[in-house]
Amino acid sequence: QFEENIKEGNFLEYASYNGNYYGTPKNKIEEYLNKGIDVILIIEIQGALQIKELIKDALWTCQQKVDSKKILFKP
Repeated sequence: QFEENIKEGNFLEYASYNGNYYGTPKNKIEEYLNKGIDVILIIEIQGALQIKELIKDALWTCQQKVDSKKILFKP
C-alpha cells in the first residue's frame, strides 16, 4: 500500500528507515496551506531534502535532538 502511494505521488516526502517506510501525506499539508495555516514538520534529512526540491522557498532548520513531549501542536 505504501509503495503504491509513493508511485501515485501521494507523499510530500517519504523515507525508509530500519526497513519501515515513513512519509508525510501531501493532501493533508495542502489542506492546511490552502487554509493559510503554516506547517511545521519534524522530519529527518532525507525528507527535508525532498521537500526542498519540491518547494524552493521552504524554510528548514536542523536540530540534533527534539523532545517531542515539549512540542505543542495546534490544528
